[in-house]
Amino acid sequence: MVSIQNYALAGVQAAEILIGAGNGIKKFEKAKQYIEKQCAAHGIKIDTDTIQIAIENAWKDLGLDQKQLTEKETVSEAE
Repeated sequence: MVSIQNYALAGVQAAEILIGAGNGIKKFEKAKQYIEKQCAAHGIKIDTDTIQIAIENAWKDLGLDQKQLTEKETVSEAE
Protein backbone atom coordinates (compact mmCIF):
# COMPACT_ATOMS: atom_id res chain seq x y z
CA MET A 1 0.00 0.00 0.00
CA VAL A 2 3.00 2.30 0.44
CA SER A 3 3.41 2.65 -3.33
CA ILE A 4 -0.27 3.44 -3.80
CA GLN A 5 -0.11 6.10 -1.09
CA ASN A 6 2.94 7.64 -2.76
CA TYR A 7 1.07 7.73 -6.07
CA ALA A 8 -1.91 9.32 -4.30
CA LEU A 9 0.28 12.02 -2.72
CA ALA A 10 1.87 12.81 -6.08
CA GLY A 11 -1.49 12.80 -7.87
CA VAL A 12 -3.17 15.08 -5.34
CA GLN A 13 -0.22 17.49 -5.31
CA ALA A 14 -0.18 17.64 -9.12
CA ALA A 15 -3.95 18.17 -9.30
CA GLU A 16 -3.75 21.00 -6.75
CA ILE A 17 -0.99 22.70 -8.73
CA LEU A 18 -2.45 22.15 -12.19
CA ILE A 19 -6.11 22.83 -11.44
CA GLY A 20 -5.92 25.14 -8.42
CA ALA A 21 -8.45 26.06 -5.76
CA GLY A 22 -11.96 24.70 -5.96
CA ASN A 23 -12.85 22.22 -8.71
CA GLY A 24 -12.77 19.30 -6.27
CA ILE A 25 -14.39 16.79 -8.61
CA LYS A 26 -12.04 17.67 -11.45
CA LYS A 27 -9.00 17.39 -9.15
CA PHE A 28 -10.26 14.06 -7.76
CA GLU A 29 -10.61 12.67 -11.28
CA LYS A 30 -7.12 13.88 -12.26
CA ALA A 31 -5.57 12.28 -9.15
CA LYS A 32 -7.58 9.07 -9.74
CA GLN A 33 -6.37 8.83 -13.34
CA TYR A 34 -2.76 9.31 -12.23
CA ILE A 35 -3.03 6.59 -9.56
CA GLU A 36 -4.68 4.16 -11.99
CA LYS A 37 -2.00 4.81 -14.60
CA GLN A 38 0.86 4.34 -12.13
CA CYS A 39 -0.63 1.18 -10.65
CA ALA A 40 -1.22 -0.31 -14.10
CA ALA A 41 2.36 0.51 -15.12
CA HIS A 42 3.68 -1.30 -12.04
CA GLY A 43 1.32 -4.29 -12.18
CA ILE A 44 -0.65 -3.25 -9.08
CA LYS A 45 -4.33 -4.19 -9.09
CA ILE A 46 -6.48 -1.57 -7.37
CA ASP A 47 -10.20 -0.96 -6.97
CA THR A 48 -12.19 2.28 -6.91
CA ASP A 49 -12.73 2.23 -3.13
CA THR A 50 -8.99 1.90 -2.46
CA ILE A 51 -8.26 4.78 -4.82
CA GLN A 52 -10.82 6.99 -3.10
CA ILE A 53 -9.40 6.20 0.36
CA ALA A 54 -5.84 6.80 -0.87
CA ILE A 55 -6.83 10.20 -2.30
CA GLU A 56 -8.67 11.19 0.88
CA ASN A 57 -5.68 10.17 3.00
CA ALA A 58 -3.24 12.05 0.76
CA TRP A 59 -5.47 15.12 0.91
CA LYS A 60 -5.42 14.97 4.72
CA ASP A 61 -1.68 14.21 4.88
CA LEU A 62 -1.00 17.31 2.80
CA GLY A 63 -3.13 19.41 5.16
CA LEU A 64 -5.63 20.24 2.45
CA ASP A 65 -8.53 19.37 4.74
CA GLN A 66 -7.76 22.42 6.88
CA LYS A 67 -9.76 25.57 6.16
CA GLN A 68 -7.60 28.03 4.28
CA LEU A 69 -7.86 31.38 6.05
CA THR A 70 -7.31 34.60 4.22
CA GLU A 71 -4.87 37.12 5.67
CA LYS A 72 -7.79 39.33 6.75
CA GLU A 73 -9.46 36.46 8.64
CA THR A 74 -6.21 35.52 10.34
CA VAL A 75 -5.53 39.11 11.45
CA SER A 76 -9.07 39.71 12.71
CA GLU A 77 -8.98 36.50 14.78
CA ALA A 78 -5.69 37.57 16.37
CA GLU A 79 -7.08 40.96 17.49
